[in-house]
Amino acid sequence: MFEMRVTRLESDMDNVKSNISDIKTDLREIRKDLVRETTLLKEDLVRETTGLRQDMVRETTSLREDLIRETTSLRKEARADFRLLFSAIIFVSLGLASLIAKTFNWL
Repeated sequence: MFEMRVTRLESDMDNVKSNISDIKTDLREIRKDLVRETTLLKEDLVRETTGLRQDMVRETTSLREDLIRETTSLRKEARADFRLLFSAIIFVSLGLASLIAKTFNWL
């Protein structure tokens, strides 16, 4: 009876050892898969960030060009508006000066 128990325990231990070795091999495979997947993910991330970086550079360059174009256009318009406003001020001041001259009978 005691020998049967010992043999049963030995067989159980053999089963446990084989299960542990199976678990170890499974863990090794899982580690390899994880390493492979993480390297693939890193490569994808690098590719995506490079693409995004290039897109951002293109967009900022385009925005900069648009801003320069708009600023140039606004400056031209401001010059034209200034000339028109300055002409109006001179015309009004000459008209006011002639009105004052007529009021005081200087003309």
